[in-house]
Amino acid sequence: MRKIYKKIRGNECQAGSRYDIQQRVESITGAPFLFFRRIKMTGTVKKQKKHKWMLFVLIVLAAAAVTVFFGYSRGSKASAAEISFTNMELTDTGFTAEAEFISSGKTFRTYHYTIEGSVLYLTVYGGLAGGGYSDGNFTVDIQEDMQEVATVCLKGCDDVAVLYTR
Repeated sequence: MRKIYKKIRGNECQAGSRYDIQQRVESITGAPFLFFRRIKMTGTVKKQKKHKWMLFVLIVLAAAAVTVFFGYSRGSKASAAEISFTNMELTDTGFTAEAEFISSGKTFRTYHYTIEGSVLYLTVYGGLAGGGYSDGNFTVDIQEDMQEVATVCLKGCDDVAVLYTR
């Protein structure tokens, strides 16, 4: 298309208006001038590759930022060596305990639990202090039928520690 445009502009329509060039391009290519104009305005292939590369880098950076944000907000599993549990009570209607992170700089995010047979598995998530997470003290309060439960265990990254037995 550029060759055709240069040919028309350089040889045949030197004194012609933009309309003359438009008519010539449409008659030679059979394509509407708007399509020709769009191709001309998008730039060279180098610029297009540069824009695609920049878009790819932007997408990768955005994905990394989202991953870091969710990793920071959820935290990582805490081991039994990082947490000190006190005032634990296991009744038929629930389990309560007060706890705090021993390791400095680590704060409480959330906890999850599962009951498998007669064992209550507790998983605590913690992360670096900062933002809305500035406290390492927390309370575990699970109100559910615990008549079958005899043992409470803490699931860490690679270990399981017994916290309480009836």
